Amino acid sequence: MTLATAVHNLLKCSLDQLPVDVWIHRNNFDNLDHQRQLEDFTNCLRANHVSNRDHVHCRNLLTDQCGMSFEVGLDSNNLKPYVCHDHLFSKPGEGNTSVPAAFTRYAQCISRLGSQAWRCLPKATSVCEKSQIRSLKAVRFNMDAMEELLTMAPDVKVIHYIRDPRGVARSRVRAKLLSRIAKGNMVTDARLYCEKALHDVMIRRHLEQLHPSTFMQMRYEDLAQDPMGATHKIYGFLGLPVPENVLKWVHASTHASMAGGTFSTVRKNSSETAFAWRSEMLPDAIESINKVCSELLDVMDYPLHV
Repeated sequence: MTLATAVHNLLKCSLDQLPVDVWIHRNNFDNLDHQRQLEDFTNCLRANHVSNRDHVHCRNLLTDQCGMSFEVGLDSNNLKPYVCHDHLFSKPGEGNTSVPAAFTRYAQCISRLGSQAWRCLPKATSVCEKSQIRSLKAVRFNMDAMEELLTMAPDVKVIHYIRDPRGVARSRVRAKLLSRIAKGNMVTDARLYCEKALHDVMIRRHLEQLHPSTFMQMRYEDLAQDPMGATHKIYGFLGLPVPENVLKWVHASTHASMAGGTFSTVRKNSSETAFAWRSEMLPDAIESINKVCSELLDVMDYPLHV
């Protein structure tokens, strides 16, 4: 199954066509506060003895093969490509012919959970089918797969959300999420981010010529500085009015009395958060990132010096 096919199945609510991993992902449990509509589905999973710990247990069987986050690229320990994606995503007859025992154990683990979770799936499908807007945040989706998706779903709308690499670097350092490929080096991590982001921007600009009403670019900083204005632009792009409850949620999330944790969407001052890198990062680090990310900064109209 290609990435585009998986996204298409999500958008058309064909959840039974998705890998079992998606149904039982730990985020279905951890983020329940943000998706109360799925509470019946989550409760059903628990009633059938499927929990977030079960999914984590299955994933841990592949840590040596795939890294902690199933990272695409090189293993920083031996600089050899992970075999993870060969075995998990190749079609029959493709990829490596010998399957490490860890993948067999993982398949058995996921299959067991899937047989228990299957009866709960109609509850999630029903919620999806009743939704006026079907949207997803695809952090690891790339524009290379977008052309395939547009052949399957030509009416899809795409909001390309991009953040200043210096803000990304500061955020990843604070969250201890620097790439294993970068070996913990912030500047190397920023360079990898900028190479991917620039590639996506170039592909998107090409696709915009073929699908002129499909794409919208949104910079993280623009949304942080004017959350209400950005929200109205997004809904205008979709051709929909902004629901009052959405405006209330946006205001509450960007002007909270107290900021949430590292992975929270709640901020006391969203604009201050967006530009915190200017005061928290050393000048030499900023200058190094400016050099390795100069092309992306220019294309996205981010100033080199502030």
